[in-house]
Order: sequence, then structure tokens, then C-alpha cells
Amino acid sequence: MIRRAAGQEWERKHPVGEEGAPAEQKFLNVDPHWENNDREDRESMWDLREMVILGIKEVAPRSQNFVKAFEVREEKNETPSAFLKRLKEATRKYSGMDPDNQIAQGLLKVQSVTKSWPDIQKKLQKLDGWSERQMEELLREAQKVYVKREDEKQKQKAKMMVAAVEEITKRGRGSRDNRKGRGGHERQRSDIRERRQQAGCYHCGKVGHFKWESLELAREREAVSLMTLDED
Repeated sequence: MIRRAAGQEWERKHPVGEEGAPAEQKFLNVDPHWENNDREDRESMWDLREMVILGIKEVAPRSQNFVKAFEVREEKNETPSAFLKRLKEATRKYSGMDPDNQIAQGLLKVQSVTKSWPDIQKKLQKLDGWSERQMEELLREAQKVYVKREDEKQKQKAKMMVAAVEEITKRGRGSRDNRKGRGGHERQRSDIRERRQQAGCYHCGKVGHFKWESLELAREREAVSLMTLDED
């Protein structure tokens, strides 16, 4: 039913002979073995995605809002698992579909790749046959990219912090605290740490800890580690 509705809508928007091939050549009954690295195959994937959405919109009750459901995009500091959870919630809320059924899973897979943050999207789309892979595998690869990105940010932040402390220490030489010896220096470092903690964690926005102490980032690292062990 979805395939028939999708074909009718596709040919209505793309008349045969004017803008494209017949719908049955776009929405095949067999595996076309498309390759993501091939430009024409990639265009066919996008056409199929459009057709599936058109078909579902035609056969689903009009109260369902698929456009709203798929407006969700991953935020820069959002973990892949949190993004997937938001996608599922939006699918359930606006489309009325069960995120765990086969059709919804296919749509979620496409959305989780094409609407992810650019570095994650680039990595996932480079995977051979990503559209045929399990959601768990795509999530694992996305988490690897996310954790690597956060680790690099942490290193840069640490370097900046060390440089800032060294600069403050250098400027403070000769001051009253430094003349008092180690006590003044330790008090100065304590003040710097307190000010940074009051400013809040760069990752989650909560006060009282630094970014590399964030529980959310720690859980994401643990998830990657556990999934890697399961894979072995």
C-alpha cells in the first residue's frame, strides 16, 4: 500500500519522461545493491527516501505530522544516544508510529545519519552500505566520533588552562602572595579552579566540576567501550 501510494505521488511530482524514471524503477522490490560512494546510487537512495516518506504520508491519517517529526537535528554537544532518543520521541509524538516497528526503524536510520552533526554524518556516510547496517552499529560508530571529538576539545582546554595559569603566575611574581612562598601560589591556583567551577561545566552546563569530570561524557565513553567488547 505504501509502495503504491509512493509511486503515485512520485510520478505526480516527477512526470515520467520529463524529470525522471518511472516509480517502479525507483522503488524496487529487490535489493538494488546501491553504493553510497557512487553519485548516481546516492541520488537513488535520496529518491527512495523521498518516496517512502511520500507513501507513508499518503496512507497515514492526516493528523500525523511527519515533517514535524523529522525536523529534529543533532546539536553540537549532544551525544549520539541522546539524539537517537529525541528522534524516537519525535516520531512517536508527531507521527503516531511505534519507533520500534520496521518502517519506523528504516526512517530513523536515515534520519539519524543525515541529521547528525557534520563530523558524525561524514563518518557514517563513508561506511560501505550504511543504509543496510543495523542501528546499533551506526550508533556505535557515531559514539566513537563523538568521544574522539570531545577528547580533542578536552586536550585543547587543558592546554589553554595551563597557559592561563602560567601567565597569571608569571604576572603575579613579586606580589605579596608570591613573597609569602608556596602558600600564596597554592591559594592562587585554588582561586582559579573555584572561578572555573562556578562558571559551569563546558559539556553539560552544571557547576561544581570540569568538562572531563562530566558524568554524561563518562557514560558515553563507557558505552563505546562496552559495545566494542561485545563486538569482539
